[in-house]
Amino acid sequence: MTQAIAMEQAKNSAEFLDIVYGEYTNREITNAEVDFIASKIRKRSRILDIGCGTGRHAIPLAKRGFEVVGLDSTKAMLEELKRKLDCDGMKLDLLYEDILTCNALGEEFDAAICFWNSFDQIAADDAKGRTFFQTVYRSLKDGGKLILEISNPKSFDPSTFSYQSTVERNGLTYETTYSLKNYDRVKKTTMGNERIVVKKEGVTVKQVSSDFLLKWWEMEEVADLSRRSGFKHLDIYGDDYAAFKETSDTLLFVMTK
Repeated sequence: MTQAIAMEQAKNSAEFLDIVYGEYTNREITNAEVDFIASKIRKRSRILDIGCGTGRHAIPLAKRGFEVVGLDSTKAMLEELKRKLDCDGMKLDLLYEDILTCNALGEEFDAAICFWNSFDQIAADDAKGRTFFQTVYRSLKDGGKLILEISNPKSFDPSTFSYQSTVERNGLTYETTYSLKNYDRVKKTTMGNERIVVKKEGVTVKQVSSDFLLKWWEMEEVADLSRRSGFKHLDIYGDDYAAFKETSDTLLFVMTK
């Protein structure tokens, strides 16, 4: 799948991304995540939101007085974020960049955040994982923090992962299906297909199908990347922001430069 096709498909899904995944991105969940982020960094910190998407964290962080820069490699996600900002009468710096090839970031941020498995998609192999960490490390001031959230692959079986949901909103039905196409046990990667069908009174009015690759990073691997990149301190949390357990669904890292 070419980059042009991938971006067009992403553009189509961006407009209703918040609707179809609301179960995992609702206000209660988002507020808890933003509370956690705010508790780990200084007030009015300058934050780089990597894979910011439609601004789920960027907007509430900015409303709390943080200086947020949103970075995403999908233009349509940033367009949707800009639409939200315009509705709220807000302005944020937005970067249409790939963090893996972005060389313009200096040592200017107090913190960087990357949530909701964005890292697993950005760092789809070991080399990309190293590049991600090196680039983020360079972008942080001394004492700056990287806060990274991913799923714990030891809490489920990626080789059988699938997902289905149906959401009703404003007279429309949104049917989302994620199906596994390939699992590489050695590389710990999955190639999956996300299909979103929008219907009105039972008739399909829009349909999107996108393939994407994920690498399911484990705790020990991320900890090793952190150490090798130069981060001096690492804290690891699990479900409900408590101490990590092997059974935790979530892996949440706080790394200090």
